[in-house]
Amino acid sequence: MKRTVLDEARTLMRRRKFHYAITLLESHSANYQGSFEFYLALGTSCLYVGDEGNALKYYDLAREIKIQNTELLLGQA
Repeated sequence: MKRTVLDEARTLMRRRKFHYAITLLESHSANYQGSFEFYLALGTSCLYVGDEGNALKYYDLAREIKIQNTELLLGQA
């Protein structure tokens, strides 16, 4: 079975290659508009590379979709 872009990004994140995950996700942003998992992964990756501005932006987009997700709330804290 073919792996999705989100699966690949999560693998990169587990390997602590957040910059590569960001590059991969941003190159497919048109395909994942409105996807909670996409915005959460992108926001978390941005947070780990120290890009708090974009992390907040992507977390806010994710929050518009699912307001009470535990993982999202922890990332925003």
